[in-house]
Amino acid sequence: MYTCGIIVESVGDERLFTKVAAYFQKERREDRPTEPDPIWHVRQYGIPRDQVAGLLPELAAAIKRGWYMHLFNIQDGVLYVVLKGRFFKLPLKRDASWDEMIAYGESVGLDRKWSQNVPLSV
Repeated sequence: MYTCGIIVESVGDERLFTKVAAYFQKERREDRPTEPDPIWHVRQYGIPRDQVAGLLPELAAAIKRGWYMHLFNIQDGVLYVVLKGRFFKLPLKRDASWDEMIAYGESVGLDRKWSQNVPLSV
């Protein structure tokens, strides 16, 4: 099972929520007064391992520029970071393999402060 975090405000194509509805676990509200969207609705999903590969392209198509989504599985040691139009399979701890994702993130409007420290939580 992969834990997936999606901030509702980051999604440009809301049809995505229908596709992941069966995996929904919980939602919380987060106040972010210094961000352009000052209130975030963070949804957590539990995605079965065998569904992840098929879902990643859909996540990458649905997310807005300047945002990211992430999926992780501690047991597998895998972190997926999803950006507008692309996704990256990475190790849980940052290493040189993260550099390409960080650079791509900047090219689609994601500030490095978000891409350099992707949390293993939702």
